[in-house]
Formats: sequence, C-alpha cells, structure tokens
Amino acid sequence: DSGYQGLKQVGCPFKGNINDPRQAGFNLALDRRKAIVENVNARLKAFAALRTPWRHDIGKHRTVFRVLAKIINIDLKYHPLRIDNDVQLSN
Repeated sequence: DSGYQGLKQVGCPFKGNINDPRQAGFNLALDRRKAIVENVNARLKAFAALRTPWRHDIGKHRTVFRVLAKIINIDLKYHPLRIDNDVQLSN
C-alpha cells in the first residue's frame, strides 16, 4: 500500500487512528475489494500452469494465461465471489 501513496488513481487506505467515519468506510470498502482480488488470484493459482515454472515456448504463455482468465470469468459468472450489493466482481 505504501508504494502507491500519492497516486490519485490508486486507492490507498487511511493510516493511524481513524476517527472520521468516511475514512473508516473508505478503508472497509477498499479492504473488501482487495479481498476479491486475492480470491481471484487464488483461483488463477489453482491451475498448475500458473503455479509452476513455465517450461514451454514463452510465446504460448500469454495465450495460456488468457484462456485461463476466460475460464475464471465464466466460473465467476455462475459462482460469484460476493452476493452483496456493495462489492461484486461478476456481472
């Protein structure tokens, strides 16, 4: 998080003793979104092709990654990570 401080397009959590309810709400929403990203990363890592060193033609790596990302997107359509209205990754 500290590597992105000062960049306006990247959300960074508020640090320290937070008394402002807006800052606390922002941090909560940001934490929820980061959890979703970590869950998607975990789904991607479930594929051995991304978990182990790549031993094939490097030109095929991008294609394989894109195919796996599309498989994950299809899976998210039928098995969304979150059901609540605040944060939902799939359509």
